[in-house]
Amino acid sequence: DPEFDVTPEPPSGGRLAVRRRPPPATVSQKLDLEYASDQVGMTLEAEVESLSGPLMTVPIEMPADVVIDGFSLRERDGEDDRPVDVVAARPAADRLSLVAQRPRPGRFQLRVSAHVPSPVGRAAPMPLLRTTVDDAALAVSWRSAGDVLVDVAAESGGSGADVRELAADSDGPLTMVTAAESRDESLDQPEPGST
Repeated sequence: DPEFDVTPEPPSGGRLAVRRRPPPATVSQKLDLEYASDQVGMTLEAEVESLSGPLMTVPIEMPADVVIDGFSLRERDGEDDRPVDVVAARPAADRLSLVAQRPRPGRFQLRVSAHVPSPVGRAAPMPLLRTTVDDAALAVSWRSAGDVLVDVAAESGGSGADVRELAADSDGPLTMVTAAESRDESLDQPEPGST
């Protein structure tokens, strides 16, 4: 049974130790992307609930070229919330671990802000930043800043330029993004009868 850890004693002892494994934490998470001409801004917000055991580590998956701008983990206690002291470790270019200094059970809010280089002028996988506490689904929304047009197409084909949200599964990116700098040339045209 996946809810139990079984540790057998050596054969001469003839004893078996069984202890109940606490259920994993649950997560609800969303990622907001902002495409600009020089970078893609990323903001991850997650609600983490770990009521049956202490929350010790929050693992995060991210693109290898991401720059972390900041992060916070706060414990939510009804109307009150307070910061949780964490130490960040980056064991690999595409992994970040936030380790709580005083692990405890509870409800927590995670916020990570980061950015990656912009894919202006080329197709690239949508950059995803997510916690992998429980393989929770990730809701992704995006917008463009300034004169950047973003076209999102699923790997199976088809354009998604008018779609602004999707759900990414835990297997990785499902979309390709093409960003192009653009100007609205209609602004340069005089209105009829204005000359």
